[in-house]
Amino acid sequence: MQNSWGKYMLGELIRVRIDAAHMPEDANRAHADLALPTNVAIAALVPDILQIFDIDIADFPLAQWQLRTAAGTILLADDTLNDAGIAPGERLVVINDPGPVPKPRLFDAADAITDTTYTDGIGTADLVVGCTAALVATASIAAASLSLSSTDSTLAAAISFIALLAVAGGLRLALLRSAKPAIVMSLELQVLILGTASGLCFVGLDLHRILTDWPPTAAISVALAVTGLVFLISNTDDGDNRITVTLGAASLSAAVTFGIYAAAVALFQNSVQSGALTAASAVILILLAPSLAIKAAGIRVPKVPAAGESFDDSETPEISHNAPKRAGWILDGILCSGTGSLSIFTLVVLFSGAYANRWWPLGMAAAVIVFCAIHSRGQARKVASTCTALAGLAVIVAVAFQQWFEGNWPVSAGLVVPMLAATALAAFPASRISPTTRRIAELTEACSIAVILPIAAIIAEFPEFVSGFFQ
Repeated sequence: MQNSWGKYMLGELIRVRIDAAHMPEDANRAHADLALPTNVAIAALVPDILQIFDIDIADFPLAQWQLRTAAGTILLADDTLNDAGIAPGERLVVINDPGPVPKPRLFDAADAITDTTYTDGIGTADLVVGCTAALVATASIAAASLSLSSTDSTLAAAISFIALLAVAGGLRLALLRSAKPAIVMSLELQVLILGTASGLCFVGLDLHRILTDWPPTAAISVALAVTGLVFLISNTDDGDNRITVTLGAASLSAAVTFGIYAAAVALFQNSVQSGALTAASAVILILLAPSLAIKAAGIRVPKVPAAGESFDDSETPEISHNAPKRAGWILDGILCSGTGSLSIFTLVVLFSGAYANRWWPLGMAAAVIVFCAIHSRGQARKVASTCTALAGLAVIVAVAFQQWFEGNWPVSAGLVVPMLAATALAAFPASRISPTTRRIAELTEACSIAVILPIAAIIAEFPEFVSGFFQ
């Protein structure tokens, strides 16, 4: 082998082992022990090394043959073995390594601006556009039916009811085929809108008397109750459709509050008194929501035995494995509906303007704001906490508008300006609240409840009603 290098000006020779690999990842390599000159550039040694291994350079037109150490270091073409620090007996590899892929010089503008967040971008756009179009069409049909109900309530009710049946069929098909949650939610919202419109069209809608007469609110209550029952019945005990269960519980809860308002309007013939009574009922519904959700999900807590007695196993019923999740979903629905009703009927009390003393409605609104703010921080579920906080925010904005139109702009500014820094709430997680602060918040919440209920009773003139009933 040493005679192969006779054409070079030989200095010192070094004996190394050369492995031949066509590509860097090749495992089966030919090898040979060679004596190589140490003062010759590596680029000049590589062709003769390839010839020893019977590698024809013409078979690899785009090859970039290199020598590499066993550690993976590439030897520079202009260096000698001395320059590279190769020791006697070291193992080298001759490889065909094309090197790194060069950076592209041409770019496809279409690929550069393509949204890579979603691989099915067109499908996502279709989902958004489809759901939006369906909701817009539903709202249009409902509005047209309500407008027609003032002249022909029967025809208006028939139109909205036929549309309701068509959407209900689509919802049933979507549930059977396990459609995407967004599609299910869109269809269920369509059912809620068309069901409510059908009820209002059936009794005849008069916008000027919707809050002062009981038939419209009673129709809304019946429509929401029927829709909520259909949603819950269509989802069995083992069902895992969160949206259906949550909207069903929310519809039933809203049916209760609107039913209370309709009964109060029929009894008192006064929207302010009815709104106050309904707002107080919504507070009670919010407080009872955890117990109602647990019972509705089929979870039964056995009686606690006295000291020394054992639990009665016969009182422990079998529950579905989905019962805890369903209880949480039902809780979300009840609280979303309860807090929404609380804010709506608080606004009725504020803006109806039929109460002589304006300080009682303001005091009730302030207590509702405090209650919602603290209660939202104590919720362990995101949906319930968000809805409760937004209900309080709606009342704050309503009070600010009322004070602005009454000329009390400093009060309005004092309510709205601090809301500019509302994003700072994210910096104070509920888990960081100290036990002392938590106890103070619980006491404040209890005080706000103790304020809302008596004020609501005063506004509703409930004491006078009770005393007159017994006289």
